[in-house]
Amino acid sequence: MPSRSIDAERNHRPTAPRRARGKFAPVLQFGAALFAALLAINAIVGENGLIAVLQGRQASAALRQKLARQKAANDRLEEQIERLQNDPPNDPAAVEEVARRDLGLIRRGEKVFIIRDLPSPAKP
Repeated sequence: MPSRSIDAERNHRPTAPRRARGKFAPVLQFGAALFAALLAINAIVGENGLIAVLQGRQASAALRQKLARQKAANDRLEEQIERLQNDPPNDPAAVEEVARRDLGLIRRGEKVFIIRDLPSPAKP
């Protein structure tokens, strides 16, 4: 008989820690999965997420293009100022060009024709 009790004690393993670990393991796994999912969502749509970064890059590219256009317009205006100030004083051709283009002026005796688009006729 003593051998039976020794064998029973040897084969007897405590089950309490397994049960405790078994109860919390699914909760911990679910919590870890939920945390990982929230991190992934934040990385995509968060304030500094992927979508915000892509939108920022597009906005930056658009602003760079706008800046390049403004610099080109500024260069043209500086050339015009230089030409009007430093060409022979009161260069008539340069003054006339500005008056015609920017102010819409004409010479005496010239006629101006204004052509307006007519609305297309309504189809029955």
